[in-house]
Amino acid sequence: MGRASDGKLLNIRKAILMKNKHEKYERLLERCKSLSPTPTAVAHPCDKTSIQGAIEAAELGLLTPILVGPREKVRWVAINGKDWVSNTPWELSNHLTLS
Repeated sequence: MGRASDGKLLNIRKAILMKNKHEKYERLLERCKSLSPTPTAVAHPCDKTSIQGAIEAAELGLLTPILVGPREKVRWVAINGKDWVSNTPWELSNHLTLS
């Protein structure tokens, strides 16, 4: 085979692997729906990505986040992220505990 064919074959293999990974992830999430959320410590969630991940996991019913870190810094990040928190079906302060 030529180089172009090798590249196309590699891209097809990558696409199949990614599809399988997503299917496994979706099956895992589906299985977890029947379980109660697990209280989970989220260490030093002082950036948007960390807090957003905890919120998304809580929305999926996977966990009940317990944010552990500098109280004022975590609160500042959460308050300033209201644009991505505003669509949640619950109040941030009622579901996330600052320790």
